[in-house]
Amino acid sequence: MLFNYASKEIIVKIVYYGPALSGKTTNLEYIHKKSNPQTRGKLISLATETDRTLFFDLLPMDLGKVRGFYIKLQLYTVPGQVKYNSTRKLVLKGVDAIVFVADSSKGLVEANIESMKNLKENLKELGIDYTTIPAILQFNKQDLSDRISKDELDSRINDRKLPCIEASAINGSGIFETLKEISKLVLDVLNKSYEIAGPKTTLGKDDTAKTNSERNIIQEETSNSSETVDLTGDEGLNNKILRLQSKIISLKSVSHDLLNELISLEQLLADLKSN
Repeated sequence: MLFNYASKEIIVKIVYYGPALSGKTTNLEYIHKKSNPQTRGKLISLATETDRTLFFDLLPMDLGKVRGFYIKLQLYTVPGQVKYNSTRKLVLKGVDAIVFVADSSKGLVEANIESMKNLKENLKELGIDYTTIPAILQFNKQDLSDRISKDELDSRINDRKLPCIEASAINGSGIFETLKEISKLVLDVLNKSYEIAGPKTTLGKDDTAKTNSERNIIQEETSNSSETVDLTGDEGLNNKILRLQSKIISLKSVSHDLLNELISLEQLLADLKSN
């Protein structure tokens, strides 16, 4: 968590993780669409041909304060495809809480298991303890007639006995319930850390904040990096990716223009390997 003493904000980073096309992007798009425009930042999308990474800031006024600080949520998704694993790890850097979005589509049990395994591996590499970080599971696409049951998904991927929420992100069911639950877990950690009896979360289903024009969040979209990639071959691109990772890791937070460059490089490397 980051403390901004100038704006009196505690910045909490929440990452939505899960297999490709499980509904991570749909979750964030719905939250952004339904949230109060005066308390949300610009929705940033870093797109490749087949995947996207989204993020934006959200300042829910009804989360209350901790020691006089407002709670600002930074919501991120990771790309679902394995070839973007370097990007996944960078998005996870500095994460405070995780929402694992499982795909309830029939036949995708193994994809969910593999994605959970990948999450644990990436957290371990980053020095983050999976067994203690605030996390919940969202079982998305439970509206499908041909679906994996909640009980089966729970038994296969929920070794921590985490809270589980059934959802249908495409129509908004369960999305704000998920955000409310993960926010509660984060507040519990903050309140225990500072031994303060914190406020209860009261996030609404279709609105996460009350109007407060004086606390309008403005976030300008940064232009993509214009650096030209003139390296060829797997080795050259791998070296380029490693240098870029080191550059991003040296920063306190992930710069989305650098992240965009990394995604482009990973796409290029994947294309070269497939040819």
